[in-house]
Amino acid sequence: MDLAYRMGKEVALAVREKDLTYQGEQGVCPSCHHWLIRILKDQETVECPACGVRGKLSMVGGKIHVKFEEKAWADNRFRPEVSYNHYTYHIAPSKDYFLRTKEEIKSKSQKYREYSPG
Repeated sequence: MDLAYRMGKEVALAVREKDLTYQGEQGVCPSCHHWLIRILKDQETVECPACGVRGKLSMVGGKIHVKFEEKAWADNRFRPEVSYNHYTYHIAPSKDYFLRTKEEIKSKSQKYREYSPG
């Protein structure tokens, strides 16, 4: 209850002051503040699995450090223009293919739905 009260107070203050900066606990990702990161194949680049922001991994003073470039923020999958493009160019065009192959996929997946281990 204390946390809910504090969050409500912070939201009200943010609205009143028009300060929309993140007020919660800092995480690794500068966009969604998640702690989980995915290390990519080059073993230098990391990506937030939640929002897709990428950065570079390094060690600073014996601790893991991730540096995110400003351009990475533009690629955040939660930005309205990124979501719009993803829907427009990837999701919407796949509708016809999905409808054409839906029954075939159902029949091929039947054996998996019927599978019961042990």
